[in-house]
Amino acid sequence: MKEIKLYIGIIAVLLTTMLTACSDSMVDNDPSTTSETEEGYYKASFRIAIPSFEENATRSTVFLNEGIRNKEAMKLFCFDNKGQFVGLGKIQDFTAVLGFRRDNDGNYHEVDENGNYTGSITHNPAEGVNGGGIKTNGSTEPKEFSAMIPNNTSRIHLVANTDNVYKTINESDQWKWAGMHENLLMTTFETYHTEEQSVITRYWGYICKENPEKLKEYLNPKTTKEDYIIHLIRDRAKISAEWSKDAIENAKKENRTLENDFKLTVINGVAYGTLAPFDRTNLKFTPTTGDSEWVWNVDYVTPPPGRKQTGR
Repeated sequence: MKEIKLYIGIIAVLLTTMLTACSDSMVDNDPSTTSETEEGYYKASFRIAIPSFEENATRSTVFLNEGIRNKEAMKLFCFDNKGQFVGLGKIQDFTAVLGFRRDNDGNYHEVDENGNYTGSITHNPAEGVNGGGIKTNGSTEPKEFSAMIPNNTSRIHLVANTDNVYKTINESDQWKWAGMHENLLMTTFETYHTEEQSVITRYWGYICKENPEKLKEYLNPKTTKEDYIIHLIRDRAKISAEWSKDAIENAKKENRTLENDFKLTVINGVAYGTLAPFDRTNLKFTPTTGDSEWVWNVDYVTPPPGRKQTGR
C-alpha cells in the first residue's frame, strides 16, 4: 500500500511539472512586454542623430515633414555576419524627435507624437526652419533609445517613417524575409513622396560589425568608441558636380575661368527614391556611424526597382 501511495505521489509531481512547463511556454511575446532576459535576445542601447543639409543654398533643399515621433515609426532590420536576415529588433524606450510639419501652402507647424498640430512656426525661408528638435541646418542632437536585438546580429539597418502615406515596408511580409540577404531585401524598398508637402521624410542608417560580439560591444553604453553616433540620412539624393583636373588645367592655359560654365537642373527631385543607398559596384552598404563631425560622402547612385524613378 505504501508503494502505491509513493507511485501516486511521484506521478502527481510529474504532472504538476509538465503543466507548469506548458504554461511557461505560453508567455505573451509582445515586444512591449519583452524583458531583458528573453531567450535569444539582448538589450542594446542606440544613439542616433539626423545630419544637417550640407548647404541650404538652392531651392531643391526643401524642409518637408521632418521628425521621428514615436517608437512605432522606427524599425530595426537585423542581419548576421553573413548578411542574412534574422529578425526585427524590438524597440523599448525611445526618445522622440518631434520635428515639424509643412503644409502645401508653405506654412510650418509644431506637432505632437501623432503628427497633430500644437503650434505654428515662424521662419525665414532663406535661413531654414527649426522646431521639434530639428535645427535650422536640418540636424539634431543625438537621441538615445533601447531595443532587444537577436543574439546573432552583426549588422543593423535602421529605417524610420516607412508606414506613413506611401507604405514602404509591410511588416506582415516578415515570413518571406527569413534568411534573405541584406543586399536583396533592403534594396527592394523604395519611397515615393507624391505631390503632398505633408508626406513625412524617411530616414535610413546602417551599422556593420565583423561579428555579434563586436556589435554587442558597440551597443553597450558603457564602452568608449569614436563612431558613437548612428546617423540617419534622409531619402534624398545629394547631387554635386565638379570639373576634372584636365579641364581645370586646360582652362588655366587658355587664361579663362570655368566658373558658371554649366548649369544643372533636377526634375522631380523629391518624388521617388530608394530607402537604403547601396553600392552596386562593391555590393555593400556604407555604414553611417561616426562622431558629431561625420559627413555622408559617397559617389554612387542607387537605381530603385522602377525605371521611372531616380535613386539617391
